Amino acid sequence: MTSKTSDDMTTYTFDTLTYVKELVAAGMPEPQAEVISLRQKSPMESELTTKTDLRNLERVTKAEIEALEHFTKAELKKLELSTKTEIKALEQFTRAELKALESSTRRDLQQMELRLTHDLTLRLGSMMVISVGAAASLATLL
Repeated sequence: MTSKTSDDMTTYTFDTLTYVKELVAAGMPEPQAEVISLRQKSPMESELTTKTDLRNLERVTKAEIEALEHFTKAELKKLELSTKTEIKALEQFTRAELKALESSTRRDLQQMELRLTHDLTLRLGSMMVISVGAAASLATLL
């Protein structure tokens, strides 16, 4: 196999004639050497990668990376928007829950205040009745 390099590409050539001569010189029959030589050439030529192949692969890969980057950015933007929406909804829900809790607490405090006022009024009334009764008893005794 020999190679030639130009400014743009390297080309590889498999010299089948030289290969056949080497096989025949080693004792192989010429028809068999020719078949082997041709079978060796075909896979070599089809498996070689050229600079053009690499440039094409690079171009395709760059395009795929760019497309993936755009897709990822778009998906992140969607995620950001949906997250902001969910946060706002959660904030509104929390505010409503806090207002409901505040109202409930105020009602409970008002009910407790009414019960305490009622209890204190009853106790003060009882104390006054007892005081008036005690004063009347003292007045009759004196």
